[in-house]
Formats: sequence, C-alpha cells, structure tokens
Amino acid sequence: VAVVKMTKPERCILRVYYPTPFGSQVSIRGSGGGLSWDKGTPATYHADQTDSSHGWWELEVDVSGSRVEFKPLLNDDVWCKGANYITPTDKSSFDVYPFFFSEQGTLHHVHDYYSHILNNARTINIYLPPSYNENTYKRYPVLFMNDGHNLFESAGSYNGTHWHIADTMNWLCSCSAIQETIIVGVVPVSRVNEYLPTQMTHHMFGTGGGDAHKYFQFLLDELRPYLVDTYRTHRPLDHVGIAGSSFGGACALYGFLAFPDNFTVCGAYSPSLLWDGRLFFRLVHDDHHVRPGSARLYIDNGHPGDGFTTVGEMNELIWRKIHDEAWLGNLQYLRQTGWNQNHNEDAWAKRSPRALIHLLHDYNRVPWGMDDV
Repeated sequence: VAVVKMTKPERCILRVYYPTPFGSQVSIRGSGGGLSWDKGTPATYHADQTDSSHGWWELEVDVSGSRVEFKPLLNDDVWCKGANYITPTDKSSFDVYPFFFSEQGTLHHVHDYYSHILNNARTINIYLPPSYNENTYKRYPVLFMNDGHNLFESAGSYNGTHWHIADTMNWLCSCSAIQETIIVGVVPVSRVNEYLPTQMTHHMFGTGGGDAHKYFQFLLDELRPYLVDTYRTHRPLDHVGIAGSSFGGACALYGFLAFPDNFTVCGAYSPSLLWDGRLFFRLVHDDHHVRPGSARLYIDNGHPGDGFTTVGEMNELIWRKIHDEAWLGNLQYLRQTGWNQNHNEDAWAKRSPRALIHLLHDYNRVPWGMDDV
C-alpha cells in the first residue's frame, strides 16, 4: 500500500478580497512570517482580468516555521472586525473576506412565498450577517431554521418570546467564533404535517404528519434556488444546514438522515423523538450514508424534564454508531444538556450560542470573548 506524505507548504499567499475605496491601501499586520503587529506590510493590488471593477490584495508570507496569525487593515489604520486569521497548515494560499465597519446583521422578510410542492404560502424571515452589505465580494453558507416566527422578533412569536438569533449571531460573528452565515427562518403552515415524516393519530394533536419529505423538497428545490438567485450565497449551494426545536428538531434530524448529500449540518434542539413508535431511533439505526466532507450534528435537551432520558438514549445510539461503524465518516457530534431548563424558547435561546459555535465554527480564526459560552 502506497503511503502519500503530505508536504507542508513553506510559503503562503494571503489574498484579501474587499471593495476598497478609491485611494485606499490594504496592509497586513501579524505575528510570524515576517509580519509585525506594530506596523503593517503593504499588500499588492491585483485587478480581476474578467471584471476590472473587482480585484484583491495579495501578500506572500513565510510559513515554514509555524502558522501565521494576521489581520488586514485599511490604510494601516482601520483594523478589520473580529479576531485574528490564522494560516492553514495544508494550503499555499489563503483567501479572506474581511469587513471593517459593520457590527449588526440585517433582517429581510419575504411574505407570501408560495410553494408549488406544498401548495401553500408562508413568510420567510432571513438574517444577513454583519459584513453582507459592506463586503460585496463575499458569499455565505446557509442554515435553514424551522419555526422561523420564533427566531428573531417578539411580534408573531409563540407567547411573545423569541430565540434572539440575530443578537446571538452578531455577537458570535464579532468574536469570530463562527462563520458568517445566512439564517433562513421558515415559518410553518402546519407544524405537525410538515415537520413529521409519517402520519399517525396523536393523543394531543389528532391525526397528522406525513409531509416532511415534501417539506424538504420545498426547501431544496424551491426555496434554495430562490436564495441563490436573490442573495450572495455560496455557489453552487450544494450543502446547507438545518436546525429546529421540538417537532422542528425532529424534522431537522429527519432531513439530515433522508437527504445526506444536501444537509451536512444539523441542530436538533429538544427533538420530539417518540413520534410513531420511536421512528427516529429506527431511522438513525438504519442510516449508513457517508456524508461529503465534515458533517456536524448537534442534539440537546433540558433537565430534569424535556426528554432528558429519551435524548440520552439517542445520544448512546449515536455514539455506538460512531464507534462501531465510523458513522458518517468525519462526523463532529455534540450533545448539550440545559440544566434546570424547560421545553421553551427561553431555553433554546440560552443554548443557541454553544449550538451555533458547534454547527458553524470557523477554523480559520482565533476566537476571543468566549468566556460566557
């Protein structure tokens, strides 16, 4: 068997993509590679040959000794937002998309978005990260979140309580704990029908369920193309994330299992796992798909109630599959318990920082200010 030895690059080209104001210069400060934190090294501008209005700033540094920490500056005066970047160990070039002035993301509301697949219309609430309107060169990953009416604002949310996802994302982005991500909050038309994959009669909800597969076809085949055409998402947007709570958490887990080539990130907050005779345990047990790249799975619950025992059983099943079957290849898995927390929006808001850090972690930054997580 031939063993291929990876060669560590000795030089790394740093490319800074930013729509620089006329007459401005990008410089880079840092440690290692000949850089200094006291004075910036000017980068060289390169115009895009296919579009003269676009370009990038470039600087080559020595990485033979160790990884280099650095930050771009405008005119060697204005530091970019967030924590330091750090060069990768296995690449000879590194592209970054900084921003220098913005601190808050923005919300867009798309009303009456019609689905031909589900034959209904709904509101889509979309969070755009802080750099979106400033660095127009940057494109973003997408995380779909169920119960989109409960994520961002009190108006229209359940009992007037929401998850404060916009505030949490702004904070985590400012600390560089996560990749800046477009959050797509999908407001349900019928939670039971859309979120659950099989139909059954429930003692609390009556007869319902069975449209979850069609719901995910709606997300992938109708809503995803709309997002790609309307916003600066990654292109192609092959891989997306899904998260939700309660029935919405069980729905997220179903999408992760049923559409492995598309949903590579899953956050299941307090998932309702006992639907249809422990259906979700059977789905996990029977899943043998190999995910592309590095999949991330997050499951949580409150304590002492909120499905603590049931989620504990699912946690044991997942770890057995990871250990015995190398399930999902390079799966990154986290289970979190919210002590003295109930099954409600306040609890999910409190657990969201740790969940989002796991699901959206940025391995090319050195996060700071995480003592409260």
